[in-house]
Amino acid sequence: MNKPIIFVSIFYIFGIITASLFFEKFFIYFFVLLIPFLLFLIYIFFKKNYSLILFVLFFLLGFILYYFQNIYLPKNHIRNFKNIGEIRNFDCIITSKPSFNENRVHLTCDLQNIYTRHKKYENISGKIRITVERKFNLPLKYGDIINIKAKLKVPEERKNIGEFDYKKFLKNKKIFFIVYTDDTKINVKENRILNPFIYFAGKVREKFINCIYGSVPLFEARILEGLLLGNINAIPEEIYDKFKETGTAHILAVSGMNVGLISFFVFLFFKFINFPKKLSAILILLFIWIFAFITGFDASVVRATVMASFVLSGIIIERDVDLFNTLFSSAFLILLFKTVDIFEIGFQLSYLSTLGIIYFIDHVKKIEIKLPDFLKEILFATITAQIFIIPIMINTFHQLSIISLLANFFIVPLSSLITILGFSMWFIFFIWQEGAKFFGASIFILIKIMVVITDFLSRVPYAAISLKTIPAFFVFIYHLFFFYSLMMILILN
Repeated sequence: MNKPIIFVSIFYIFGIITASLFFEKFFIYFFVLLIPFLLFLIYIFFKKNYSLILFVLFFLLGFILYYFQNIYLPKNHIRNFKNIGEIRNFDCIITSKPSFNENRVHLTCDLQNIYTRHKKYENISGKIRITVERKFNLPLKYGDIINIKAKLKVPEERKNIGEFDYKKFLKNKKIFFIVYTDDTKINVKENRILNPFIYFAGKVREKFINCIYGSVPLFEARILEGLLLGNINAIPEEIYDKFKETGTAHILAVSGMNVGLISFFVFLFFKFINFPKKLSAILILLFIWIFAFITGFDASVVRATVMASFVLSGIIIERDVDLFNTLFSSAFLILLFKTVDIFEIGFQLSYLSTLGIIYFIDHVKKIEIKLPDFLKEILFATITAQIFIIPIMINTFHQLSIISLLANFFIVPLSSLITILGFSMWFIFFIWQEGAKFFGASIFILIKIMVVITDFLSRVPYAAISLKTIPAFFVFIYHLFFFYSLMMILILN
């Protein structure tokens, strides 16, 4: 077995999933007592099969890390506070970049103090999700310590099977309470620079937004902001719906899949113009980390950046890169620090689409088709990525886009080119603001073309079929077939 990292990662992931499905608070103590017994049984039955012992240990590691990262709550956590209804106001600090749209601001904050009618409770911990109606456009930014006069509420359960489970989505982020208020109930007390790096990234991001809206017309600028900076709230709803119908909605909000595809197509472009392979890898590596920095180190972007960095580093140091090992190594590293990422849609799209490309690409390359190599690789990458993410896309958007392969063939390269021009526009903006408008005009035309293509394809009869959620069991079986085939290939090799 020459690829142990793959098996280690798979057992580690199974440990995380097992913990999420079956965990109870008391069970951790039973499980810790069970570990020595399990290891003893393994040794008795398998004796010197140390590799199996290693895999079981990583299964246990995934299980235990999931508990301490996502289940365990300190005594001062807000969820342990018994009189939630008595809270009149509270202090909290904005710990991530606010998300703005025309009428609302969405905040994730860490609690500090809570106030009831009779008492102040200090050093309260726990995250809350706050939606703020903008009446006076109160400026809110990362690091602001604010006091809010509002009540904490528990998110509602989803009403129908197949609906987006907002409560579960927040729970995976260890957020158990939400707040709806307006900016008249908020008082900004002070600003604290929690992380100078992220604070500076926020400033750069503000400049980037000014560049976007100063160089591109409003409608197209809103789409570009979603594409480059991940603010899905800025995207016009009617546009987002059309992209969902064509199976290209992942393009409109920066995601791990988006970053991975952009890197892939930029690399193909450099290859097409005979640019040195090593220098191409260095430039793309630099580009994706700048991209991650400007987006405020959005979780999905960081995941994709780490994944791509593994591959690109191997190219730079001129080592043969085993893509399966690289993919699973980066997944293991990310999940080691944040086990709950395995349940994030962005993580699943990133890794499954990449796995699909790696899994099938050698087979589909043998297919004879009269197309230039550049277009042939785009077509095959699009098809193989789509095969692996079909169940996830259906469960996320509740639609099966019949036309998604054709749509992605056009939209993904267009979005990649728009992204490259967008960052070029930003660099020029710092030197010559009027010159940035030239790039803005080119981006305007490309976004118009992208919207026209999407609009046309969305009007094709039966372009999308509405579907209910696919049961998790069938999604598991669907992917298990490919993973079983992969493991057999690895074992035989």
